[in-house]
Amino acid sequence: MSVASFIYDNGARRTGTTFGNNLVETRTYRTDNLNDTIKVPNVTDFTYSWDANKRKTAEVDGIVPPVNSQTFGKRPTNPICKMI
Repeated sequence: MSVASFIYDNGARRTGTTFGNNLVETRTYRTDNLNDTIKVPNVTDFTYSWDANKRKTAEVDGIVPPVNSQTFGKRPTNPICKMI
């Protein structure tokens, strides 16, 4: 019995996983290779947002009611305190 099997695209990105319990995860990617979605039917449905510097700005799970999301920010470039 296999624990999991994986499918990769021509860019060596993992696009699918079949787990030992027969759940199937699919992943999609943006043209710049960042994750766009990760889905397992009836388990999770993540959608990602990224800024121009390829920093994750949001992660939304469309399965868990109500829709759960996280928003990410960046550290300030001019901190109030500096180490001297």
